Parts: sequence; structure tokens; C-alpha cells
Amino acid sequence: MRADDAQRTSQRSDEALVDAARAGDATAYSTLFERHRPAVEHLALCLTHEGPSEMLVGTVFAEGLSRVLTGEAEGAAIRPWLLGLTLEAHGAAAPDSATSRAWRSLAPVHRAVLWHAIVEGAPATETAIVTGVRVKDIPALRTTAETALRTAYLTHQREDAAPLHARTHLDDLTAHADACATCLGLWWAVEDLAHAHELATATLGPAARRYLREPTSRRAAPARPRWVPAVLIATAATLLAATSAGALAVAQWGPSGVPSAWGGLPSVPNASSSPAPDSETAEEPTPETPDATRAEPSPEQKDAPEPSSATPPPSAEEPDTPSPSTPPATMGVGFAFGDPDRLTDGEQRLVRMNLQVVGEPAAPGARQVTVRFDIDTKFRFSGASGLSCAPSSNAVTCTRTLRPGETARASATVVADEVRGRAQVWSSDTSGSPRGHSFSFGPWPGGETPSPEPIPEETTGPSDGDGPTSGDVDGRRPTSE
Repeated sequence: MRADDAQRTSQRSDEALVDAARAGDATAYSTLFERHRPAVEHLALCLTHEGPSEMLVGTVFAEGLSRVLTGEAEGAAIRPWLLGLTLEAHGAAAPDSATSRAWRSLAPVHRAVLWHAIVEGAPATETAIVTGVRVKDIPALRTTAETALRTAYLTHQREDAAPLHARTHLDDLTAHADACATCLGLWWAVEDLAHAHELATATLGPAARRYLREPTSRRAAPARPRWVPAVLIATAATLLAATSAGALAVAQWGPSGVPSAWGGLPSVPNASSSPAPDSETAEEPTPETPDATRAEPSPEQKDAPEPSSATPPPSAEEPDTPSPSTPPATMGVGFAFGDPDRLTDGEQRLVRMNLQVVGEPAAPGARQVTVRFDIDTKFRFSGASGLSCAPSSNAVTCTRTLRPGETARASATVVADEVRGRAQVWSSDTSGSPRGHSFSFGPWPGGETPSPEPIPEETTGPSDGDGPTSGDVDGRRPTSE
């Protein structure tokens, strides 16, 4: 049954997958990113001049997921959109020409069919799946898209020109067009618009030449290294949703006020309010509570569970202070394991781990976030950018005070054919215990293979509340047993 579901998901259009992901289906975004991952990886290599590109790919994945969930992604034209996001993440300027402006003004489905059919040279069957159009209708859709592109190009050229002097010569327009170098140039340019180089340049700018260098071999090449990202969204409440399949493992923490299926469930506040001691340690600003009977953070809160459904007490329900329609600030932690073929150490395989911590732009203020990875094999810590990390042979703990919208990164290399362990996250507004996510990625015997499904779980944390321990590294039992 699961195989049938996976098959049906793989046949859904990009727009349908984006809509499903936005509605809470994590496997949909997994399928979407795996579908377009080779193109993103190839452009990342082009931009880094064949240098280390894994962090760039991980950044695009995490940022892409964030924008999909907030409705900023263009579902029908997701591949050129992801490639543009790769340019942005790398710090490259987006193209700004008459062609690029005409390209961006097209309907997403027109951009999708032109990109896949012309730039990528994909067969009609593949283009049909991506666009959600029947195979027999692809040629007609392509013709319509090419006409729309030429019309948009001429429209932008007309708006940029100063044609007032020509308005008295409209009766002699044919003769003018035959003699005017500008008009002839536009005519020839319009005829050349629907070619791979022109379309790729309109989207990728100078990187288009390298991107198009070997498109056929890129599609025919063996499966590229497989990245398995996991996105952890942590705030001060319970584990609300977790799922994984294929290349994506998503575990989320968030309070009951988050409206979407990704951010939370509508009525699960009790789990975070039940540990009474948390209300004393996590919440100090009691005066903002409108209820006069709860004006002081006295120990009597432990014996008063009755207001949990009606009157918000100053317990670990911080996100309930805003209006119910306002989603609380979240902190995103994304990590990815990959198996680049070039990263080998003799007969052992080197698996790169990338970590990215992103502060929610709408967060009310800075928060300290701590992320810990316990891995069941030794690894080499590669370094961090903006994170204070303390690595050991089997674990690494990274800390950072993160302001709204800030991003910090770290990376490590694991010498193993597969990686198992546990990631744990907690922040200054998390009440007590960290939130844990067990993972198991690999093995990679040279090609793409499904990873065992990670088992997301909420850890109980150590009794003294100082953070996670490294004994239970794989989410099941200590290795010493």
C-alpha cells in the first residue's frame, strides 16, 4: 500500500505537490525536492566552480520549504523558481533584462513547459507529469507559451522605448520596419527567444552557460548523491507533527496557536502546561496576563489546572498571549546528510553533515538556541559559521543567540556507510526538556537507496534539565548494552 501511495505521489504535478506540502503533507515536499534536486545540485556546482556545494544545496532546501509553507513558492514553475532561489542563496544577482522581465511575467505553467521542454530538453511524458498536462497537449501548450513569451517581450520593449516620433508614420509601418535597424533587431531577437540559451540566461544570468554545458549527460548520469534533510521547528510546546519518507524527514515543535497542519494542531495545549514546574522557570512576565487572579507567579499555579482551557495562566503557554490567528515565532533547525561520491577516504565513505539554524523573521526578540547531535560513529567536525560548537568523538553541541532572521551554519564529516543518531533542540523559551528526533540515514552502496524511516519522538531529557546526554544515540537503547 505504501508503495502504491509513493507511486501516486511521484506522478503528481509540481503544483499539486506544493499545495499538498502547504497543507501538511511532508512526503509531498520530499518528492518535489527529489524531483528537482539534480538540477539544484548542478547549478550549485556551477556557482561554486566545482567546489564544495553541499551547504548551498542544504540552504536551498531549507529556504524552499520555508517559502512553500508561507505560500511564496510558484508551484507550477518550481524548478526555475528553485534555481532562482539557488542564485539568491549564493548571493548572485538575479538577471534584469527585457527578456528576463518578459520571462517572469509569464504564467507559471508557461514557464514550466518552456523550461522543461526547451532548456532541459525533457521528453513530453516528463514535462506532462511536472505540469499536470496531458502528454498530447504538451505541443500545443508549448506553442502557446512561446507566443506569450514573444508578446511579453515586445510589450516590455515597447514600454522601454520612446516611440512618440513614430506615431505620425503608422501608415508606413511596413516600410519603416524594413528599414529600421531597431525594429529588425527586435524581430530577430523575438525569433531567438524560445531557445535554451536565451531562456536559461533570463533565469540564471551568467551561470546559464555552465548550466547548459552538458544537459543530456546530466540527465543520463547515474543517480547523484542523495541528501536527506530534516527540519526541526522548535518552540516551547509539544511535539505536534512528524513524518518522513524518501529524502525528507520533518519533525516539528510548535504551540497550539499555529494554524497550519505543518505548524501545529488546534487543541493540544495540555501537554506543555501539565509539567507545573516549567511554569515557574520558563515564564516570568506575569503582568501581561489580563486575569487579575493570576497576577503573581506564585506556587499555587501547580494546584490550579482548571484555567487551562479558558483563562490563559502564565505557564508554558507563551504563544497564547497573541490573538489566536497570529502564529507564534518559530526557530528552524535544518540538518542534512549526504554522500557525495567524491568524498571518499580509502574504502570508507565520508558522509557530510550540514547544520543550519534560522531565526524566524517575525520573532519578538533574540533567543538562545542549542542543538546537539549524538551519532553512533566517530566523525570529524569541519567548523562553524556563527555557531559556538563543542565537538567530541561522537557528539557535537552548538549554541547561538539568534536574532530574528539570522542564520548560522556548521558542518561535519562522518566516516560511515550510514548514519544513525539523535538530534536534540532546545532554546531559551523552551520549558525544560529538549525535543528529540531520532534519525537513520543510508546506507549508500553507490546509488540511491531508500533510507529507513526516522522515528521522531519527544525526549524526556535529563532530570536536571541541563540538556541531552549522549548515551542513547539512536533513539532505541544505549550502545553499551
